[in-house]
Amino acid sequence: MTIVRAPRPSRIIRRALAALAVLATIAASFTLLPTDVADASSVSDSTASIVRTAPDLAKLCARLKITVAKTTLCSHGPDPVAAFGGAAKLKQTSALEEQRVAAAPASELTALCSAGGVSGKRIEVIYGVPQDRTNRFAEMLAPLRDIMRQVNNNLEAVDAATSQSYRFLCTNGADVTVRNVTLAQVGTDGTYTFDDYVVSMQNQVERGLGPVNYIVNDRLYITYIDQIQDVYPYGGQGELTGDDQPSAAANANNDSRPRYSMSAYLDMSVIAHEIGHNIGAVQDSAPHSTKGGHCYDENDLMCYDDGGPYFALGGRLTFTCVGLASAVDCHSEDYYYPGTPPASNYLATHWNTANSGFLSPIVSVVKPSPPTAVTAIAGDARVFVGWAGPAAGAPVVDLYNVVVIAPSGDQWLWAGDGSERTATINGLTNGTPYTVSVSAENSSGSSARVSAPTTVIPKVAAIRETFTSSAANFTEIRGGTWAVASGRYSLTAPSTAAVPNANLALQKTVMAGDFSVMATGMTVASTSPWNDFSIVFDYRDALNYYFANFSEGQDAASNGLFRVSRGVAAQIADFAPTITANTFYSIRIERQGAAIRVFRGTTLLAAAADATFSSGRVGFGSKNDAAKFDDLIVTGTIGGTDTTAPTVAAKSPVSLATRVAQTANTSATFSEAVQGVSPTTMRLKNAAGSTVSAAVSYDAATRIATLNPSASLAPDAKYAVSLIGGATAIRDGAGNPLVSTGWSFTTGPAPTITVRTPSSGATGVSRIASISATFSEGMAGVAASTFTLKNTVTGARIAGVVSRSGTTNKWILNPGSTLAARTSFTVTVTGGTTMVRDLAGNPVSTSTWKFTTGS
Repeated sequence: MTIVRAPRPSRIIRRALAALAVLATIAASFTLLPTDVADASSVSDSTASIVRTAPDLAKLCARLKITVAKTTLCSHGPDPVAAFGGAAKLKQTSALEEQRVAAAPASELTALCSAGGVSGKRIEVIYGVPQDRTNRFAEMLAPLRDIMRQVNNNLEAVDAATSQSYRFLCTNGADVTVRNVTLAQVGTDGTYTFDDYVVSMQNQVERGLGPVNYIVNDRLYITYIDQIQDVYPYGGQGELTGDDQPSAAANANNDSRPRYSMSAYLDMSVIAHEIGHNIGAVQDSAPHSTKGGHCYDENDLMCYDDGGPYFALGGRLTFTCVGLASAVDCHSEDYYYPGTPPASNYLATHWNTANSGFLSPIVSVVKPSPPTAVTAIAGDARVFVGWAGPAAGAPVVDLYNVVVIAPSGDQWLWAGDGSERTATINGLTNGTPYTVSVSAENSSGSSARVSAPTTVIPKVAAIRETFTSSAANFTEIRGGTWAVASGRYSLTAPSTAAVPNANLALQKTVMAGDFSVMATGMTVASTSPWNDFSIVFDYRDALNYYFANFSEGQDAASNGLFRVSRGVAAQIADFAPTITANTFYSIRIERQGAAIRVFRGTTLLAAAADATFSSGRVGFGSKNDAAKFDDLIVTGTIGGTDTTAPTVAAKSPVSLATRVAQTANTSATFSEAVQGVSPTTMRLKNAAGSTVSAAVSYDAATRIATLNPSASLAPDAKYAVSLIGGATAIRDGAGNPLVSTGWSFTTGPAPTITVRTPSSGATGVSRIASISATFSEGMAGVAASTFTLKNTVTGARIAGVVSRSGTTNKWILNPGSTLAARTSFTVTVTGGTTMVRDLAGNPVSTSTWKFTTGS
């Protein structure tokens, strides 16, 4: 596969200018960020007299012409702005405009400040302003740094197989260092012209003259001189050394001395062009050289019609770089070849600027590792493919390639950016098995292909809802008003109940096993900053299901994937990006076994593993906000459409039961999980038809509904229980209503003690007599602990045996020893639901009486 060059940085908007020499120097007043100490050993002791000249191109070049080693400064420039589209095309000096720049990503700053940003050869940036102009350093600092980032991005875009950056001087290794320099007039006539400032900087940097010396070996000084277009009709100047030998150690373009260039425009291509001259582009011996320091390809960074010998002899610009504005050596054979040029390449035997010490060493890109976690899930005439991205520190991925192959050998190919994690392959045939594989690719090659674990078979959608006129297949579980309006399934007047989703509507079809759910959803704006909507799946009942929530706000209860178990919601994956109200979002949810993946558009929001539920219904909801839904498509295995109504499997008390305890609860056990149980759908009425006040609850785990009366029921009274089924009453999770039913029971009478022996207050009672109590009906719970005898004075309990008299309702307490003479004793019968009570559970009222023994 052919990989095109990476896109140019967004602010690369102009072609490079021509280029020769230099920066400028400093006046008595200046600001440095940070302050460097000049190397005394590198300071020139030249005291040559400088005479100011007029800013005429030829005179200026002659005025600045010097020779240092093999270097001839100003040998091919500066060049008129008109040669490059005119000042209107290049002019960009508004501080406000330049401040509109984005912060540099950390990865780009790391490249700019390679190896710490201090040691070795470094490019140092200077903001220069004439002393008669406004100093805008504070406003221009960020734009200058941004331009240098663009310069670097332009180099990095040359070849995806290599990674090479300019070596900028950086402050604390964090961002490009920029010096603030005020430029002084050199002449004495009071007239400021551009050559004043150029000569001032030349004195400072090259000759060591001036109030502050910047001469530091292994420095490439690039200066942007602000607000000078009125006195300088050119783009920029840069030093070029005429030395084309290939050795980096011996080439004069790479020796240890200061070098310099300048730009009159804050423009990436101008500045990159001048730096290009500083590091040795373009030598006269290059294949496409103009013999004037440039080349003649139309859109190359270092090429334009400079009027040099090539053009003087009738040469023309070529167009081999069309569409690649500011391309760095589009032939890769004139001045820059990243890596080792082939033997036939000019740069294999001549100076290659890629070997400059002002550039970081070339790092080759390693072929990417194979993708991992490849998945493929069936859709309707389509396949959804997913994979995991590279691990941290792994080789870069430029492209992912997906191949889908049919048994016939037909192939479907998909290629996407390295940031992609999913692909949808359309146009497949339902019922046909397809193999799916994914590979990663960069400029160094492709990884091995990784296949999905099994073939995938597209199938007709099990559910397809477009809501053109109705939502007849949906059951409104709870909350608000659900209705079709304008081709959308809309929720209005939403409930705000304190449950995971106060508003729910479910499609009637039950899905089982693996599936994909696609739908669009939108939350409706309100005064709340937390408007939301939910996509529900594997819905078993109102207390057990999954849902993906999409919200304007972000917390542990919103904007994530949730499992609701027994009515309690737990987040199992978080969605980092929130949504915007009144905007429709395309949602896709996939489940394969325990693996659940949620996509918004083509972006994978979350991947989780949870196997709590493996089947159920799908639908829509919201926590407590209005919402709209559309285009529900579900592909997978239908688990069946539930049409069986729930029934009552057990009743308590049973129908027609008698002597029912007055404190007994009434309960009903259902044949399946139900919803809609409430005090209005489960009622208890007395014989007069009045509803008994009671609390009603439902236990989803046991499927038991319980009615607990607020007070004890009347004794010996008839009561009727009713269970009301319906679309909004008691029904199962599929919306099938319970057939309304009911039953009755009768409470028992309150038992009483009809006869006490000895009678209350009796005297002269025999010391060996038994004590007895006769009840109004058969009793339970009469025992030594509930039928007791004590010494009234001492409270000492008299041990005895308690027994029933035959089949009668008389119970006898026979003391274990002869009672004391002339002593008062107290008899107690303790009633209660677990003490003395009738056979229906009705307790006797606790009763005590006393008697006195004889002598």
